[in-house]
Amino acid sequence: MSDTSNEKTQTPLSVRSQAILALVQGLLPTLTAIIGGLWIVYTYLNDQRVVQAETERRARQELVARLMEARQPFNKRQLDMYIETSGVVGRMVVGNESTEAWHNDYARFEQLYWTDLSMVEDDHVKAAMQDLYPILSAARAGRLGDFTKSDELRQASYRLARALNGSIEDTWKVNLNLEPSPPQSPAVSAVHPEQQYQRHPWHFP
Repeated sequence: MSDTSNEKTQTPLSVRSQAILALVQGLLPTLTAIIGGLWIVYTYLNDQRVVQAETERRARQELVARLMEARQPFNKRQLDMYIETSGVVGRMVVGNESTEAWHNDYARFEQLYWTDLSMVEDDHVKAAMQDLYPILSAARAGRLGDFTKSDELRQASYRLARALNGSIEDTWKVNLNLEPSPPQSPAVSAVHPEQQYQRHPWHFP
């Protein structure tokens, strides 16, 4: 009795619904294939972008490495000149301008100033050398007074050292992480640091 009642209560699908259902059933495999194909294309393009980005990154690294290799002779020459300049100036700052050794260092300083260092120095080193040159020239001529206690000389030599340090960092792409305070005598200890570095703001910590 119940089976007969269920058969009576079931409503048959309309012709239109049956046609739509048949269409969907027929298109389902095709739609599945299309969606799967689109996903494969998307995955392929995304992978290609990743591969291309990695290829470009490696190409940039190789280019930088080749440029650094090509610049090695210049970089080494610059580093050697910077080290020698620092040593020459350091000996002159603490030395006695009346000795032969000091005058020999001064002669080498002039060679560095006019030729050897000029080939490899950057603008900051050039400016620092130009500031130091007249001070050392005055000392050579005996016009600087007490040479070994000249604060002007010490500050100029310190600015040169900092310029050399910064140029090495720029050339070799390194951070030497050296930020010492400039040497001061009691006579200038009360001077504000900004007043000592107005002419060379790039050296002010």
